[in-house]
Amino acid sequence: MSTPTSIVLEKQIIHGYADLTTRKVNAGQTGYEGLPMRWTGQIDIEFTPSQEKTPLASGDDPRWGEILGPVLGTVKGTFYDVPLQYAEQMLSVKYSSTDGLVVGEDDTPDVCIGMVFDTSVKHETTGAVSTNKLILYKVSLDLPKTVFKTKGEGDNAVATIELNGKVWPAFYTKTNGTTGRRTYAKVNSVLNPTKFAAYAGTLEWPTDFTPDGSTPAVEQNSGSNGGGANSGGGTNNGGSTLT
Repeated sequence: MSTPTSIVLEKQIIHGYADLTTRKVNAGQTGYEGLPMRWTGQIDIEFTPSQEKTPLASGDDPRWGEILGPVLGTVKGTFYDVPLQYAEQMLSVKYSSTDGLVVGEDDTPDVCIGMVFDTSVKHETTGAVSTNKLILYKVSLDLPKTVFKTKGEGDNAVATIELNGKVWPAFYTKTNGTTGRRTYAKVNSVLNPTKFAAYAGTLEWPTDFTPDGSTPAVEQNSGSNGGGANSGGGTNNGGSTLT
C-alpha cells in the first residue's frame, strides 16, 4: 500500500497588497508596448475566473471526458481615483492638456492592459512571510461611473472610483510553432523566485509552460520600450482626477 502525500493546509494571514502595475497590450494583441505604469492608493481588487466545461459521455459513463473552453474572468477594482492625464493608460479614452479627458470619439483606441498585483502572506504556524503575485495578461476595463454629490455639513467622506472589466486569454506562439493561450498566472516569491523577479515592476507576454526539470523559454516582450518602472508617471501631485 502506497503512503499518501501529506499536505498541511495551514492558515495564511493576508497583509494586503502592494502597488498595482499595468502595461498596455499592443495593437496586434501579440505583446505589450510602452513602459509599465505603477499605481498607488488602490483599495481593493477582486478577480473571478470562469471556464465553460462540456462533458463527453461514453457508454454508461456520463462524464467519460470533458472539453474545456477558454478561461475568462471579471475584475473589479476600487481606487481612490485615477488622474485624468493617466486615464488613457487604463481606459479607452483620449486626453490632451487642451481638451482634457475625451470619451466616445470614433478614433478612440481600443485599450487592453496587463495587470499585476501582489499580496503579502504570513504563514500562521511557521511565521514565514512570502508574496503571492497575480498576473492577468489581458484585461479590458469599462468606463467608470461618475457621481456628483452635494456636500453636507460634516461630510468628509473619501471619494472612490470603481473600475470593472473583463479578463481575456492572451495568445502566444509556442517554440514548436503552435499557438498557446494563457489567461492568468500566480507565482510565489519563495516557490517561484525566477518568475517572480521577472515580473517585478513590469509585465511580460506569456511563453511556453515550463515543466519541472525543463529549461524555461525566454520571456516575450513585444513592446517598443523595455521593462522597469514607469519613469514618466511618478507620484500624482494633485490635478484633476476621474472622481
